[in-house]
Amino acid sequence: KSIKKQREPPLFYEISGLERVREAIGPEAPINDDWFVIPPTPVMTAIDGVLHYVDGASDPALLIREAQLRALALFADASPYPEITPLAIGQDVPLDLLTAAIMGVPGVKSVHWLAPDAAVFVPKDGIARPLSVTFSAFAEPEA
Repeated sequence: KSIKKQREPPLFYEISGLERVREAIGPEAPINDDWFVIPPTPVMTAIDGVLHYVDGASDPALLIREAQLRALALFADASPYPEITPLAIGQDVPLDLLTAAIMGVPGVKSVHWLAPDAAVFVPKDGIARPLSVTFSAFAEPEA
């Protein structure tokens, strides 16, 4: 059994957290100080994977949706999953980190990455952001 890719969910992060930074710094900065808040440069990353799951473990559409949400949690300002820490400015995106996030989906045995096919390197003034997040699911018999 297999299921086609689902549309990616809306992104639940905001790159423009700059206003919050300005609000936090502004009252503390002396009036004669010049300061400028510069956002990190987005490094857009397509996420595309094939979930291999235990046949009959769950609805494949639900597995795909949960995998998408867990992948997006890596790119969020704050993660709703206690075991997933969002990526920081300048932090690379190794495949192991993506895999660890997805393996938290109950019933998933493994994930094969179509994109990225290797670690995504992020400059020290950059931040990884998802260009797209798509998964397909493939059922495997219980071993």
